[in-house]
This record gives sequence, structure tokens and C-alpha cells, in this order.
Amino acid sequence: MRTKTLLTIFLLPVALTAQVKSNKGFTLRGHLTNAANKLVYLTDLTRTSGKVKYQDSTLADAQGRFLFKGVVSEPSLFNLQFKNGRGSLDLYIENTDILLEGNADSLMNTKSTGSKEDMIRQEFQKLMFSSARQKPVEEDRSAYKAVVTSGDDAAIKLEREKFEARSKNDLMKNIETIVKKYPNSAIAVYLVGTLATFQETQVADRLLKLVEDTPMGQQTKTKALRQNINLTLSLRVGTKAPDFEQPDTSGRQISLSSMKGKYVLLDFWASWCTPCRAENPHLLQAYAKFKDKGFTIFSVSTDTNRSSWLKAVRQDNLQWSQASDLKAPNKACRLYGVSGIPANFLIDRDGKIIATNLIGSKLEEVLEKLL
Repeated sequence: MRTKTLLTIFLLPVALTAQVKSNKGFTLRGHLTNAANKLVYLTDLTRTSGKVKYQDSTLADAQGRFLFKGVVSEPSLFNLQFKNGRGSLDLYIENTDILLEGNADSLMNTKSTGSKEDMIRQEFQKLMFSSARQKPVEEDRSAYKAVVTSGDDAAIKLEREKFEARSKNDLMKNIETIVKKYPNSAIAVYLVGTLATFQETQVADRLLKLVEDTPMGQQTKTKALRQNINLTLSLRVGTKAPDFEQPDTSGRQISLSSMKGKYVLLDFWASWCTPCRAENPHLLQAYAKFKDKGFTIFSVSTDTNRSSWLKAVRQDNLQWSQASDLKAPNKACRLYGVSGIPANFLIDRDGKIIATNLIGSKLEEVLEKLL
């Protein structure tokens, strides 16, 4: 499981989509304490060919008030932050009047009004940060701190896995609550997509069917999510791994099928992905242990910058096949329905998928049984 990604959803406000309500455009008004005379940035996080489409900035007045105006063709994910400020706020902008109130030093707790979708977002956020949930989280955190000081690696691993399992279960429970209550909402599509990112494809498939029974099912993003989920379902354990080829670090084409006859870990990563870089030592250890027993790794980077990619390969001393088309999105990622990294697929000697997302020590545990 992607620990960093999972924890992030609890630490940052959840970004939500909203339907376009009119053609007049949007106004985003802010009135925040501790924002006087500060520079505010608003960035459209929807990317075209890996590039930010839109960015604007304005200066808050002496009372901490600021205003952005614009038009969006569809609900789009934006990020709001202050220059040299603490944290940021992700929110979806739609063509309506939106008001932000709160504290510039605590953007996560900013209250927004004017968007029905964002009211649902705030309801979801309250579920995630409810006192009933926070108590067991704090208990898990205290237990983890205690075992870390003991230096017992096995105990540390157990407590970390307990925390991750509780966090994941809470997330899935709260997502299901919101999707069932508001199936005809853009946030429902976003949250189902979150489940798909965490490889909870069966649950995502079931909940997306609820959305598809409403007008929201006809939206482009809903249809795109359905395609992604169907693709992931087609790549379940036991199915044949689709072949592809991409340039390696020297520019020569290398294909997945060229490794047939070995157990292959198809690994998706990027130089900028902190959890991916943290996973590389585990891959190095597994590779050193099993490379002479019929095992190899084929890493595909989602980088678009060749220098950054090659630098990370050298820094992490990655000794197996590396490839990337240096495009956004990477074609192999699209082929395998990869929407979050790190992600991997273990493929047997006959080219069939036998396991997915073997993170940390799980890869070695599986290889020990196979080899």
C-alpha cells in the first residue's frame, strides 16, 4: 500500500469536483485572518501534457481579503496557497460564487460556502477528522512511537501495518458512506477514483455502479473512471500481462516480452516520487537475492525529464532494466491502468500476472515461496 499517499488524504483537505452551474464564470472570494498584505497563488492542477494550464496570483488587502475571477469549462482542481505560507488548500472550482473564510495559517480548516459539492467535501472531512476516529489514531500513533524507541524491527513493522490497516479501513468506510448518500455528485466520482488509486478495484467497481445510475454517470470523468476500473479488472491475477516496449537509458527499445522465461517484477516509479525512492532499497535487496534464480525487474519511470530520471537511477544504484517514454501520461501506465505510484505487477515465466503491488518485504516473501 502506498503509505505516503494514504496518509496524505488524512493530512490535506480532500479535493472535490463540482458541476458547472452557469456560464457567468466563477468568483473566489477570500476573507482570512493572518492574510493581510500577503501574496496568494491560485493554480489549476489539471495538466495538459504535464504542464500547468493556468496560474494566477493576487495580493490580499489589509483585512486579509482577496478575489479571483475566471471561467472554467468544467469543474477543475485548483490549489490555493500563500507565499511563504504554511500548507495549502486543494479545491475544485466551478462557475459559481465561492467564499473562503478561516485562518491563512490553517488552510485545512478553511470554511467554504457557495458550492453544494464543497459542502459534501466538508461533511466527508468531518467524518475523517471526527473525535471518534481521532482517539484510535492517537492510540496507534503512541504505540508506534513506543516500539520505535525499542528498536524492535518486527514490532515496528507490526505497529506500522496496524496503523495502515486501520487508516485504510476508515477511509473505505467513510468513502462508502458519502458515495451512498450522494451518488449524483462529483465528489462521489472523486472518492471512487481514490479507491481505485489504492487498488481497491472491486469496491470501486461496486460503488461506481451507484454513480452510473444517476445523471453523473454520463459525465466525462465518470466514463473515464469506468474505463480505468474495467482495465484494472482485466489485469487481475491470472491474466496475461500486456506486452509493450519503451526506450531504455541508452535509447534502445526494450520490451517486456524479451524477459519471458523469468519471473519479472514490472515496477512503475518516478524520480520525484518519495515513496518510490523509499521502495528502491527493498527492490535492490530482492534483486540481489534472487537474480541468479530466474528473477529480474523491469522498471518503468513516469518521469518526463530525462536528466532527473537518469540521475535517480544512478543515485539509487538501480542495476536492472530501466525504461521510459518520457511522456505524460506514460503509455505503459495507461496500458496497465496505473493511476498512482509506486505500483508493480509480478509476472511469471509464462507472462501471466501472479501478484500485484508487493511493497516492502512482501516481494521477498512471495519470491521465497516461488524460488
